[in-house]
Amino acid sequence: EAGTEAGTEAGTEAGTETEAGTESGTEAGTESGTEAGTEAGTEAGTEAGTEAGTETYEPDRLEAQSEVLISGLSIVDAWPLGAVNGVETWVILAEQGLLIWRNVNPEPSSVQALPEGVEVLRGELRPIRFDQNQVSSPRTRPLQAILVSGIPALLFAHDLWLASPSNESGSQLWQRSPISQYISSATSALWLEGGEQEGQLWLSHELGLSQWIADTETWRTPSILSSLAESLIQLGPWASANTNALWAWSKNDDHLVYAIAEQAKWHDPSWFSSIPPVFVEKSVWGLKDQKLYGGEIGQVWDHLSHPVLGSLRVEQMWSGTQALWLLGDNKLWRYLPSTENQDLGYTSIEGAWRGGHSDQGTGLYLWGAQGLNHFSIEQVPSWNINGDQLALNNLEANLVNIMPDQISGAWAWLSNESLDGVENIDPQNLPAASVDLQSNNFSLAIDRAWLSESQVSGDTAWLVAYFERNDGDPLLVQRAFSIVVPPTWADVEILYQRSCESCHDGRGGARDLSTAILWEEGIEEIIFVTEMQSMPIGLPPFTTEEVDILRRWRDYGYMQ
Repeated sequence: EAGTEAGTEAGTEAGTETEAGTESGTEAGTESGTEAGTEAGTEAGTEAGTEAGTETYEPDRLEAQSEVLISGLSIVDAWPLGAVNGVETWVILAEQGLLIWRNVNPEPSSVQALPEGVEVLRGELRPIRFDQNQVSSPRTRPLQAILVSGIPALLFAHDLWLASPSNESGSQLWQRSPISQYISSATSALWLEGGEQEGQLWLSHELGLSQWIADTETWRTPSILSSLAESLIQLGPWASANTNALWAWSKNDDHLVYAIAEQAKWHDPSWFSSIPPVFVEKSVWGLKDQKLYGGEIGQVWDHLSHPVLGSLRVEQMWSGTQALWLLGDNKLWRYLPSTENQDLGYTSIEGAWRGGHSDQGTGLYLWGAQGLNHFSIEQVPSWNINGDQLALNNLEANLVNIMPDQISGAWAWLSNESLDGVENIDPQNLPAASVDLQSNNFSLAIDRAWLSESQVSGDTAWLVAYFERNDGDPLLVQRAFSIVVPPTWADVEILYQRSCESCHDGRGGARDLSTAILWEEGIEEIIFVTEMQSMPIGLPPFTTEEVDILRRWRDYGYMQ
């Protein structure tokens, strides 16, 4: 595809800019333009196609082990609160109601009735109930759940509700906070404590961004932040040192992103995202037209230049400790932007997921119409192939994502087709051309001699690895790669016998071209005269494809 596009573009340009075609528009100009365009197109197409074949990027395959935590609960939104009194706690908004989930083994006496069809396989799930004796109990869905001084809190448009400070399980009635009298048309909130930010509630509302200081029980609304009305505010890393800063994402049509610190704000025209930005170590990421944009904290954002993610249409994304997690193309992707090779892995995943949250390790939580699941993610062993797959020159293959000390035996071979499964392999009867991977440090070179010994034919081969583990079932790792069969002397000899032998058989005065060695010695001149169609004399000229046979025979080393 890359070759076709580059060839078409170069050919068109060359055909248009041919002097004869441009100046006179005569038949000669048209023919000259066509010829030049074909030549340029062929060369550019070959070059671009070879480059594309050489640099094919293969993301790692990941293996996801799913654990169902809650089933039968249609979750609309969920807010992980972290550890509350040492127990991982979530607030869950479901179609069946508002609930609190705690990752703790419940006492049988404390288990409460749940909505019909809901089953909790890990942890404790309880409905959230509000004190009906308050001025007004919530009648709308919450905007957000946060921790305020370590106490679970729910933000609504006009009030803030808190769990009882002594209520570890969330079973007691939630109370309306006195701060609620100052809240009107809220959109998001962020509680900061520790260091200089101790006891501060940042609130986004219709008038801007305000700050509640707990010690003095006063509100501040810096005028410079008034333009951030109805924004979503987040806590993220800042560009200098390791200090934290607020980030505001406008929920209106502008979808602009601002960084806030010391009562001031910063914005770059490139800071735009259709979803709230997410942070991974020293980088920040957003979406534009479902494409991934981002960059270093505080720097200009740009479209990610990546062979896979650059064109992936992202549906959702969220951050982990070192990873950026994405949903797209019916797959779950894990991107490590800080690694040298910008490692990317993927796994197929089923289900209608509405959101996710990293477990700050190698896994993550996903929630949606079917409930809440935890996924443990591990990299699957795979082949990493580098080199020129078209010419099979210096083609190297390495097994990655393996633990050599856990492997008792490993072998590799080439095949015309993929294998259905590891159960079809007899370790006592491996192919004759198999290679011991352990003695080769799980790395090997692929060349045509090995292909021939393995009796591989056609334009595609499979590289197969089989290894046995000390603990666990044996594994099978396979990967296909392309093979280009270059021309041989037999292909060139057909052209010689048809168009050249009558004059160049060594019996007359013309140059002798009766053997492959003589063709090798004169190949550059032969390509030139056949391409210019000054040879053969009195016979049909070589076609573009036939001249290309000569070129490729030369380029692939005059194969016999």
